[in-house]
Amino acid sequence: MKNSYGHWVHSFPFGAFAEASFLSVCLGITDNFLEEASILVKQKNNEIQLLFIRQQLKHFKQIETQFYTMLSAYWQQHKQGHQLTDEELQHFSQINKESAVACVNIANSIIRSLGMDAIIETSTINRIWRNLCTAVQHGFLTP
Repeated sequence: MKNSYGHWVHSFPFGAFAEASFLSVCLGITDNFLEEASILVKQKNNEIQLLFIRQQLKHFKQIETQFYTMLSAYWQQHKQGHQLTDEELQHFSQINKESAVACVNIANSIIRSLGMDAIIETSTINRIWRNLCTAVQHGFLTP
């Protein structure tokens, strides 16, 4: 069913649009998680943990860059009137789902080393982690 709104966003393939929207949320939550984890580790003066978080941040930035680069390319193609192929849409979907899993894996690998700060339900880091786990479970991002 076609709509008559006339904006580019309204004609972009819905599945890809939904996946990209939910992954963008996951990326934002992961970025927030990494910031909070860095604050906690800096307060403890733990250089080894801080190094590990920086490595995970670097990995996260690669995931983020890959996603936004691909999304930008597909968006430009779409705006030029090119219809995305089934293969391109499938590849995009795969990248989105793998990126979502990578985000939660990054958070899980860090949260284990944060001690009591991470397991207290009312702590900021725990709330961010739970938000990420919830967002990643959305039907558009699960295999």
